[in-house]
Amino acid sequence: MNDYNGKILQIINEGTKIEELLNYNLIKEISNEFKEKKITPIKLLFIVEEEQKAARLITLIHKNNLQTNKRQLIIDVEDPEDLDLIVNCVNNFKREEG
Repeated sequence: MNDYNGKILQIINEGTKIEELLNYNLIKEISNEFKEKKITPIKLLFIVEEEQKAARLITLIHKNNLQTNKRQLIIDVEDPEDLDLIVNCVNNFKREEG
């Protein structure tokens, strides 16, 4: 197990569903194609790349239906410095769209 020196690498962002962060038309199109089936996006994965540094991941995920229904979005990062940046993006987008 890695030693993170007490640095936070994951939080639960209350009040957000992944589908609210995606383009509504994309969700609608996918749902239309799958007709009578329920389609729920549960994971978004981003890679952060910059010169002279190893690439790192940012993951937005609902691990189960309960989290999806309760609008609990897990935000997971590999670099603690990325956490505030992605949380700000999610919260700003949520406010604009909501």
